[in-house]
Amino acid sequence: MSFLAPLLGIVAAAIAIPILIGLYLLKLRRRTVKVSTTAFWESAVRDVQANVPLRWIRPSWLLVLQLVGLVCLLLALARPAVPTEAGPRGRTIIVIDHSAAMSARDGSGSMVPDTASDTLRPATRLDEAKRRALEVVEQLAAGGSSRPMATVIALAQEARIIQSFTSDPRRLREAIESIGPTDQPARLDEAVRLAAATASSQEAAAADGTSAGTSMLLFTDGGLEGSEAALPGSITVRVLRCGPNLATPATGAVDNLGIVAMSARRDAEKPGTVRVFVRVQSVRDVETDVTLTWTLDGEPSGLLPMRVPAASRGPDGAIMPGELGGTFLLERSAGGLVVVNLPREDVLHSDNTAAVMLNPANKPRVLVVGANDTGDALFKARGPSGVDRFLLGALNDLEPAELRVIDAGAYAQMFAIATDAGDAAGGQRTAWDLIVFDRVSPTRWPNVPTISIGAAMTLDGLSVTPIERESWADAATRIISWRRTHPILRYASLDSMLVSPPMRMTIADDVATGSMAAPRASVIALAFGKSGPLIALLEEPGPRRVRRLVIGFDLLRTNWGPEVSFPVFVSSAVDALTGRGEAASGVSFTTREPVALALPSSAQTVRISGPQSMELEVMHNGDEGGIASMGIPRLAGVYRVRAESQAGQIVRSIAVNLLDPRVSALGTRDVVEIAGRATGKAEGAAQQQAVREVWSWFVLAAGILLSIEWFVYAWRMRS
Repeated sequence: MSFLAPLLGIVAAAIAIPILIGLYLLKLRRRTVKVSTTAFWESAVRDVQANVPLRWIRPSWLLVLQLVGLVCLLLALARPAVPTEAGPRGRTIIVIDHSAAMSARDGSGSMVPDTASDTLRPATRLDEAKRRALEVVEQLAAGGSSRPMATVIALAQEARIIQSFTSDPRRLREAIESIGPTDQPARLDEAVRLAAATASSQEAAAADGTSAGTSMLLFTDGGLEGSEAALPGSITVRVLRCGPNLATPATGAVDNLGIVAMSARRDAEKPGTVRVFVRVQSVRDVETDVTLTWTLDGEPSGLLPMRVPAASRGPDGAIMPGELGGTFLLERSAGGLVVVNLPREDVLHSDNTAAVMLNPANKPRVLVVGANDTGDALFKARGPSGVDRFLLGALNDLEPAELRVIDAGAYAQMFAIATDAGDAAGGQRTAWDLIVFDRVSPTRWPNVPTISIGAAMTLDGLSVTPIERESWADAATRIISWRRTHPILRYASLDSMLVSPPMRMTIADDVATGSMAAPRASVIALAFGKSGPLIALLEEPGPRRVRRLVIGFDLLRTNWGPEVSFPVFVSSAVDALTGRGEAASGVSFTTREPVALALPSSAQTVRISGPQSMELEVMHNGDEGGIASMGIPRLAGVYRVRAESQAGQIVRSIAVNLLDPRVSALGTRDVVEIAGRATGKAEGAAQQQAVREVWSWFVLAAGILLSIEWFVYAWRMRS
């Protein structure tokens, strides 16, 4: 605490305190009165025993109360003040991080009411952030009619303005109080861009065209990732850390264990057996024994004991979490919901549970479309409808639920696609899990995964064109390199493969950087020849994320078909594209990504219950079905989806998990990275120093003490 007018307080104390004490030192002077007896004056005998003007001070509660009350008044005259975390000047941008880590129950402050159980609970980091943000609003309100304007931004996976710029403290308080917890990670980029745009628009709207500067107060635990976006020079940033200081070993560790990874896969040879992998992370400074429990469709099914290693400290003092993985098996041919729970009370609850939806172990339905070109010189060497025989053999060895071979004309009739008009695909789209085009390029691509082999085509970000026949000999190539770790090529060897001739495949340079208004497909080149890519995987934008595998050569003009690696490649490709094989047995979402539901075209309204309840409208796209978008889920958990369609009621479950090692680490820092530069508490303190005067509290204390003194004096007089 400091004093803004210490000299005034010292001068007043030098005058008032001696006067008060002097009044108690002076001997009382009474006039002489004759009485019949002195028995009534025994209490005053001491006052008349000495004939001197002064006397010793006797112990008196009245003197103590008067001295303390006087000292409070003198301190008030000296204008006491206490330092504050933020002293906003000009415009103020209040950014409150309400991401998953801010729900950790290790924030400073007293116990707060728990709305779920009507009891008291420890304050979270978010509670601390909101309390300190309200203190900033009080400072702004103390400015009277000249108080600066402020805005409130809530930050999680997305940043959104809760209250636009205003000088009304009531509206700012209501905006801060309305911010609730989420299970999303925080993206500082979002807040930086929004703050820059908001500040720029406010400065542009200033009447005189000048700016007093803008302060961005970031209430966060500091555990979020840095921002590559930059802020204008007119904005100064302060990080107000909420939560314990964990940057030094002396502060100890956080009591938290969390599930940071979970996946489920069916056995390739025994599809009824599912392996579920779970990884647990600990930031405790001691080794921890814990037993995971898991349920299948709500029924308790097993236990998984684990001994998770203790966390350690890195060279810079940062906490390095301890990790341990575990696997358990379950027998389940049908689909189902697997929920894994970590039954332990710690500071963060949202990472103690994870879930995954199992796909049924049924085989995919595959449609193969051949060119059936009788004028082809190699037509007699091909199979039914002009399809490569080795391709049909590899697909048939997978024992799909259905394998049908048709030619391009039958495909056009089945899907009501006029090759010259480009009509939309019909309702037969959902009958197949995968469509393979052998030297056929459809006028309009179906909305299911596809494999395209040896066909000229143009897709969003990728094109395949044939080369001149005279150049076939010069264009012959071997596979020079391929992505050996990609699921489609992981078990395939292409060293001895020869292609003569290949086709020319071109991938756009900006294929993965489309705008929000017109997003581009993402393309990954999987195999390369001497002239460029020969195999590529394309994923279309949108909620369905349809994937298309493009092979830029005719299989019959290679030596790949008889090779052992070819059926391995086909099996891996079918599994990866259909999501029904070993590579994708379990389906779950995270709180970092939007959730979109594919529904029949007859569905109109979707009702979702769970951690959040909502009602969604279905967006239709002709006969291709409908899409209902949940956006990015705010809370993790299992959601129940209900929709009505012509075929009856649709009921399904969706698993949304946190699964974020950075969040579960619960790290705290006093600085954040913005555009590659550390900024935060130290820099902000040098830019702004603010204090809050508290003289009114001393005046109030003096008033209370003098009131007590008056009651004590009155009580003594009565006695």
